[in-house]
Amino acid sequence: MEMDRPQSLDYKRTIIFRIMNEPGALFRSLRPFAERGIDIAKIESRPVKDSPFEYMFYLDLIGRADYESMFDAVEELRSQCLSLRVLGMYPRTH
Repeated sequence: MEMDRPQSLDYKRTIIFRIMNEPGALFRSLRPFAERGIDIAKIESRPVKDSPFEYMFYLDLIGRADYESMFDAVEELRSQCLSLRVLGMYPRTH
């Protein structure tokens, strides 16, 4: 018997952010999502042009952007980033 999925899990939110290149920075940037039980479906890194050893990180987060826990996690991440941009929220394909 299949459990009903909360409607909030039928959405994906994609963000891109850049953090300082220092030990533990990526760990600290992912902590707000772990503490709130937000699933990170995908993480990718891309080099920053003309900045050796600097990377942008792309995250696909499972859940609606208008839920308080998602908003709070993204805002906490924003407070520790060099830059953060929300690329969008869209229905998740299964």
